This record gives sequence, structure tokens and C-alpha cells, in this order.
Amino acid sequence: GRRGIDRGFSFRAPDRAYDELEDARALSGAFGVSVDEVGIPEEDVPDLLAQLTWFYDEPLPRPHHLAAYAISRQARAEGFRLLLSGEGGDELFAGYARYDELGQEMSRTHDTSPLVFAHNRVALPRIARFFHDRRFGNAYRFWCAERTHGLDLVNRQLLVDQWTFLQHFLQRSDRMGMAAGVEIRVPLLDLELVKYANGLPGAEKTSNGETKKCLRAVARQTFPGGLADKPKQGFDMP
Repeated sequence: GRRGIDRGFSFRAPDRAYDELEDARALSGAFGVSVDEVGIPEEDVPDLLAQLTWFYDEPLPRPHHLAAYAISRQARAEGFRLLLSGEGGDELFAGYARYDELGQEMSRTHDTSPLVFAHNRVALPRIARFFHDRRFGNAYRFWCAERTHGLDLVNRQLLVDQWTFLQHFLQRSDRMGMAAGVEIRVPLLDLELVKYANGLPGAEKTSNGETKKCLRAVARQTFPGGLADKPKQGFDMP
């Protein structure tokens, strides 16, 4: 393949519970793509946190920012200026189990507050009970939730997350990539693909505990060794 299409990078944490390198290599190998292992020595983490906080303009909210930077830094060291990332797949095709679970709960209870409080379902709703005349929590999520009326409960959640939750991951990719002098593009967020995915019924994306149903159906036709049916593993660090 052309330069930049036959190479990939995968982060490997010391804790193998967070490791998906071998799966990445099995999948990529079927398409003629080699995957390099990327890691961070533990003794480098304190200085790296301080450095990346400067690039991020605020304290890092999650440890996987380190992994995103490490991959970008390694790619740049090997001469690559452009990387492709899978950001957006979960928020387009229902990659989190909570979309199905909360959809069923909201259908049963007719309580749509999880559209707003999905990421903090314990503290915020309880505090909000003492502020009946205020929108306690993320006002923008309230605004987004109101604009999803008429859609099924899965797609309502997906749209709210696309407009809010996903932005954190896009910011991570952009800032951690730029910190290393690398541009990270997100092909799953191509405008036409987003329009198509958002037009699909929620039941085609997740139901009966299965996530990313339509995406997995396509992947089964091309992915080797049952990789399309593996459970979700987030991009995380111990």
C-alpha cells in the first residue's frame, strides 16, 4: 500500500487487562497493515502529565490522553504527519451498552432524564431535586435533549452524545496529535456517513444487549477470527 496506509500503531499498557495489541495485529494483518507497539515508561509519566497539561490548557480529564500522545509522538518520530482514528464510532453506531439499557429504562418509566444525566446518574439527579426552578447539571445537554423529540430513545441518546460527550474525545485527538506535530483525522465522522448513520433506526444499532449491530454485521463479512463479535474494550489506561 501507499505510505501511511500500511502502518498502524497501538498502545500497550503494562497492565495487560487494558491490552488489545494482539487483536489489533490480527485484524490489521488481514488487510496487509503492520501494527507497531507503543508504550510509556512509568518513570516518564509525571513529567509527561505536566507537559500535556500545558498543551491541553487544563488538567487532563482522563489518563488515555497519555496514550493518544504516545501514539502521535511515535508516529511523528517515524515520519508520519497524518493518522486516522476511529473516534465517533460509539456515538454513531451505539457502541456503549448503556444506550440499549437506558433506552429500555426510559421506555418503561417514561422518564427521559438519563438523556441529560447519563454520565452522572447518582449525584446530579439527587442534587437537582433541591433546585426545582433550575436546570442543575449541564444546561447544554438539556438544550440538546429538547431538540431530539420525535426520535426513538436510542437515537435521542446518540445525538445528545454526539453534540456533547464526543466533543471531549475530538478535543483529545486534536490536541494530543498537534502536541506531537501530527494531524489526526476521523473518517467515521465523514458528513455523509454521519447523515446516513443518524437516519438508521436505533434498533438497528443496538438491542437485546448487542452493541453496534449494523457495524458488526458489515465487519463479520471481512474481519477474521470472530473479531467482529468481541466485546467492547475502551481506549484506556490503568
